[in-house]
Amino acid sequence: MSYGFGPVARTMLQNGLLDELHIGINPVFAGKGKLDEMLIQQGAQERLALIGTRVLDSGVVMLTYRRQ
Repeated sequence: MSYGFGPVARTMLQNGLLDELHIGINPVFAGKGKLDEMLIQQGAQERLALIGTRVLDSGVVMLTYRRQ
């Protein structure tokens, strides 16, 4: 298991080092990110299948994806 953000996870995904991807979606955003920090960039060819969802009491939605 690895915790990271866009560039770290993206590099691992591109090199076949991730089996599953867990993404937390927050109902509130603070600040702003940069385009190069995005996990999936425009033109990316990764195929992911949604295999699970969970809504936490805080309103955060956890999505679990597996590489196809």
